[in-house]
Amino acid sequence: MAERKHLTLLYNFDETWIGGTYYVLNIIKALNSLSDNGVKPKITIIHQYKIGLDAIKAINYPYIEFLETNIKLSFLKKIINIISDLFFYRGLFEIKLPLEKIDFVYPFATHINTNNIKSAYYWIPDFQDRYLPHFFRVFECTLRHWNRLLMIRKGYPIIFSSSTALADFKMFYPRAKNKTEIISFVSIIGDQYKTVDFFALKIKYNLPQLYFISPNQFWRHKNQVIVLQAIDILKRNGIELKVIFTGKEYDNRNPEYFTMLQNFVEEKDIDSSVSFLGFIDRDEQLQIMNNAVCIIQPSLFEGWSTVVEDAKALNKYILVSDIPLHREQIINNCSFFNPKDPDDLANKMLSCLCNMKDVVSHNYNSNIHKFAMEIINLISNKT
Repeated sequence: MAERKHLTLLYNFDETWIGGTYYVLNIIKALNSLSDNGVKPKITIIHQYKIGLDAIKAINYPYIEFLETNIKLSFLKKIINIISDLFFYRGLFEIKLPLEKIDFVYPFATHINTNNIKSAYYWIPDFQDRYLPHFFRVFECTLRHWNRLLMIRKGYPIIFSSSTALADFKMFYPRAKNKTEIISFVSIIGDQYKTVDFFALKIKYNLPQLYFISPNQFWRHKNQVIVLQAIDILKRNGIELKVIFTGKEYDNRNPEYFTMLQNFVEEKDIDSSVSFLGFIDRDEQLQIMNNAVCIIQPSLFEGWSTVVEDAKALNKYILVSDIPLHREQIINNCSFFNPKDPDDLANKMLSCLCNMKDVVSHNYNSNIHKFAMEIINLISNKT
């Protein structure tokens, strides 16, 4: 039997960007779904903090080890590194991963020393900062741009989650010569959520019989405001319904955003139609999603939407904003709405409420297998 491949994953649990955490977890889950005939690689998780490791251990991946070390730079060191690297072709601050030899590391970072690394890939989730710069601080847009320039200069390959993001990369950085790959991630939700007592959840969160759910971090580009506007429109027309919101209720780039949403709810007197549950247990969230009338994804921009993948994995109908990425990501069990037109969303919500949509069943396991094999091919240098 051939020697197992070795995959080193850089892992940073972050509740403020839970999508990045789920991304690494789903890589491990996807690989664990493969039959164990020597294909499953050995995995080394390099992490800085112990928080979030229980979620990995719960996967019960058979060939995994954990290595705790410093893998992050302070903000000041990042700035110094970028300036130094751009002008002098060398960063002043580098972190060497404490392994003698690393075959493949992902997602790579520009401040990692490469002397003991054979192969690595960067990951660029999206170019939201180029399309919605007003949602970012100026220095953050600059930092992201400079970091991409470093990726290009260092020459390592780059993975994108969508052809939309790859097209953006080619448009914004036409001279880049990096090898590129598209690997669209999946949501691997398992069956654990089905064991959550939904009756108990209804009591715990005061859920009505019929409700919608919009599960997103509360960042401005997630555009929850249009859902509130649609609720207001429906209420003024004598139609009351309930929308459940889940997700971290803070955006460090726009700390006033969630307060603005709360103020809107109070001003329009729609508090009986809205529930903000915050960041809740993942299996509870999935069970609430599974029992909703439908899911709402109102985002103005995505690299590849975890919410959409969750809906596909659950075989749930979803109302999804009409942006290029969503058109690429989903074609069945969905209705698209203009993310800047609350009347359009209100009409789509009413349609779902009055006429339960037929859902086309799909074997999502085929998506999971495809994703797992793309990772295997990547670390086997078969791409």
